[in-house]
Amino acid sequence: LETWKEHSYYLQKVQGAFVLRGIPQNSFEALESKIIELRQAGIQAEIILDPKDFEKYDIQLIPTILLRKGEKYDKIAGNISLPSALSL
Repeated sequence: LETWKEHSYYLQKVQGAFVLRGIPQNSFEALESKIIELRQAGIQAEIILDPKDFEKYDIQLIPTILLRKGEKYDKIAGNISLPSALSL
């Protein structure tokens, strides 16, 4: 949860978002409960459900930080802080 909080803080600063591949337990109710739990924990960054991005950018590991500008992008997999990823 602490990693989510840290990423959320920096994602908000750069207008970024968490992107999820799917929904927990194949249930929108479970997804809603998880999002409510995250919001109550202080995680306010946007959360998007978009499995196509995982295919488009060949994301195989979680977490992956994807930095996108137009059609160009860089990605870094692993538990790295967003400020560190942005400085690379």
